[in-house]
Amino acid sequence: MLNSIKLIFLLIIWWMLPACNVVELETPPDDTNVNNNSSISGPTTLPSDEAIFLSFLTGPNGKTWEAGQFTLQGLSGFQDCRLDDKMTLNPNGNYIFDGGTISCGGEDRSAAQDTWQIDFANRRISFALGNQTFQGTITGLSETMLVIQGTYLGLEVKARYDAQ
Repeated sequence: MLNSIKLIFLLIIWWMLPACNVVELETPPDDTNVNNNSSISGPTTLPSDEAIFLSFLTGPNGKTWEAGQFTLQGLSGFQDCRLDDKMTLNPNGNYIFDGGTISCGGEDRSAAQDTWQIDFANRRISFALGNQTFQGTITGLSETMLVIQGTYLGLEVKARYDAQ
């Protein structure tokens, strides 16, 4: 009886084996833009002098930056609701955020204000909002453009802001 079961089992395997074939795996998408700024146009250098860096960032009396371009994990063409956002960075460490006229949804803020800080040595900028802090790395800065890279909900975000 045991020999009959083994024989039946081998026959089933032999009969099903031709149905198996090698499957080619799909080639993953090209993620070359995920870890660099090539998908964001704008400056790729930073002023080496801290005073110039801060003057580019805030101007003498505050500078308003408007969202110009976003990527999220290498995907461009971000929602219009983000592209009408503006933020004003004041030299005294306060900022004002204006979410624009197009809302992105329930958690989107139309306006906010709090404090910001710069870690010049590491090119890190931090924005306080209530009991939360959002951080990013400034990867490009000129008098007219600001490029920031960071993470939000575990996803890499890169943004270019244009001076107003």
